Amino acid sequence: MFLLGEKLESGHYTVIKELGQGGMGVVYHCHDELLQRDVAIKILLPELTTNKDTLEGFVQEARLAAQLEHPNVVTIYEIGKEERQGKLHHYMAMEYLTGGNLASRINGKQLSIEHCLNWMKQLANGLAYAHKRGIVHQDIKADNIFITTEGDLKIGDFGLARLAAGRAKGRSGHHGMGTPAYMSPELCRGDPQDHRSDIYSMGILFYEMASGQLPFKARGMIEMAMKHASAPIPSARKLNPLVPEALDKVVQKMMSKQQADRYQSMAEVLAILDDLIFELRVARLGLGPKVGPGGKGSGFFQSRVSQPDEPEAGGAESVLPPPKVVDLTDVGFPRESNSGPIGSEPAVNDDRPRTFEEYIRPFEEFSRPKSAASPPPPPPVVEPAPPVSMPKCHLELLWAFHSFGPIGWRTTPVTNKEGTVIFCGSSDGTCYALDANSGSKLWTFETRGPILSSALITQERILLASTDGAVYALAPNSGNLIWKAELGSPIVCNPAIWQEQIVACTLAGDLVALAAKNGTVHWRYTAEDAIVGHPEVVNPTVLAASKDQYLHAVNVNSGAQRWRFKTNGALVSSPLASVDSVYMGSMDGSFYALDLETGRLIWQYDTNKPIISRGVIHFTTVIFCSEDRWLYCCEKYDGHLLWKAPVRGRVVANLVSHGGRVYVVTREGWVQCFDARTGEQKWQMDTKRRLEAAPFVSSDVLSLGTVDGDVLTYSLDDGLSARSA
Repeated sequence: MFLLGEKLESGHYTVIKELGQGGMGVVYHCHDELLQRDVAIKILLPELTTNKDTLEGFVQEARLAAQLEHPNVVTIYEIGKEERQGKLHHYMAMEYLTGGNLASRINGKQLSIEHCLNWMKQLANGLAYAHKRGIVHQDIKADNIFITTEGDLKIGDFGLARLAAGRAKGRSGHHGMGTPAYMSPELCRGDPQDHRSDIYSMGILFYEMASGQLPFKARGMIEMAMKHASAPIPSARKLNPLVPEALDKVVQKMMSKQQADRYQSMAEVLAILDDLIFELRVARLGLGPKVGPGGKGSGFFQSRVSQPDEPEAGGAESVLPPPKVVDLTDVGFPRESNSGPIGSEPAVNDDRPRTFEEYIRPFEEFSRPKSAASPPPPPPVVEPAPPVSMPKCHLELLWAFHSFGPIGWRTTPVTNKEGTVIFCGSSDGTCYALDANSGSKLWTFETRGPILSSALITQERILLASTDGAVYALAPNSGNLIWKAELGSPIVCNPAIWQEQIVACTLAGDLVALAAKNGTVHWRYTAEDAIVGHPEVVNPTVLAASKDQYLHAVNVNSGAQRWRFKTNGALVSSPLASVDSVYMGSMDGSFYALDLETGRLIWQYDTNKPIISRGVIHFTTVIFCSEDRWLYCCEKYDGHLLWKAPVRGRVVANLVSHGGRVYVVTREGWVQCFDARTGEQKWQMDTKRRLEAAPFVSSDVLSLGTVDGDVLTYSLDDGLSARSA
């Protein structure tokens, strides 16, 4: 219908490729030229627009789905019309998810029990949210479940969703809806459907995830309908002995033939999934009975055991002592340039600007926890074999810009949404706005202290934090000051933004929420020690790690403490979160996975050296780096190691994920690119510069900040397509 490069909505959207066709329309991968983002556009087949009821149903689909703002529901951006050759095309623009759908993930294979449980919890959360708003999906199936790049699930295609009985012109909406393999018995019998029909379809999906197969096979729709209505409910354990008995019973209850015999709400399902997940984690951590094949003696539904660090009551302000303030008045940065020729070794002399390591020393010298026993070594793995041949990557230096101080810690270069301007802070106290094509200086803004964090870009302003203790809001085109908020203590990590709030952390241990419009303080949470890793916001939680070994979870709207978790080592790296879990590395070499809602430990992986850099999530895995010079890749929900790959030096900078690749930079000056799925090294480059800040990576350029104070931008051609991200 539409070809590559064609424009929709007067050039608003550009077609990239067709994603698939269904009974009602075609879905395209498009690029939003206005907001510079990729979207999926569903276009109703033009021959169906002659049917008034079908057209009304399509519009209703968009309106219903647009009401659902939930992390496990596909976001709808807008609906519109497009006239082509005398035909009116109705379309809906929604978020584009690169991970494919759940059907392609299952593809006849059994998923691990932990993935089944955690993914089912995500789907149950999304459906519970919709059901509370009177919306029933009525077409739950693996093809309509999409995977994000962080490995989380989103329910899409509410195309058959209708308001609960009594709405939508008084129709129950049970005629001709659903997909045969997932249809509820009441639909097969011609009876009215309600939210419990979704629970039945979820039971079938759960069975499919755990066993790798659908519960019923038939030679046609009539036979399939008869099996849904009257065939005995099969056991997933017969196909997968690892399915615990309690879990098998949950699936069978969800698939009961009569609505009254099923769980009566998704809230009931959620509560049981929580118990199953909790008991499985307890067993794996050795805190309770182990889960054996078939769930024999698994301990599921036992009373909960107490955790070593349960959430503390009363909120942060009633339990935390006054913060410690670090005196940095004796730390200075000469404003003379030490930049040398591109590719030269960093100069070493007493007059040079201090590196981040020297600057950070007053608050980075963390002692390891005293313990009689050393942490256990990581489990043995098969080391990856050296590649037979390494594909070449064309990296040509496009331009270099020289600042007057080191660029390190979290001062990653960033660009505006159009990719035309690069913003980079320097330890000389200046934020530079550079032309992305030439490197020429567009404007500068000076603060009263070294800048050790990246700028935060919004549509209306540039947000900048400095070690002078202030957050600045600047005009993007001129660098003029819009507002300034004094927080009273140095800031060395990136702020985060959530809706109309900015969250910044200080060396005094303060977590402060500011109004993005004018910098007014909304709330202030006080930790016990310095926060040097940037905060992570996942609604409704902001996560921040302090050097006294605590990871804090705070309500993003009120600043009230939700929970805190104590690790075995000081925390310098930044937390990393998905919809239901958070990941954190510590200076004792341990990498932790925690439940986002409760703060309980999911798993822990121990390395031999400190973890300073923030990891990345790639679909169902988490990738992190230790100073033992290894890059690790573990499963998100059980922590077992999938692969590890060597790196060429000490990694301080955060890892970067782009287009299925992971980019690592080392203090020794190496840039390395790895395949995120296999750990295979794709290419490497020796910059002969000291690198302490993460690179900026796009489809065609790579920008680096160096300890020499240079911003280096390279053309990047490593086989990634322009739209691979």
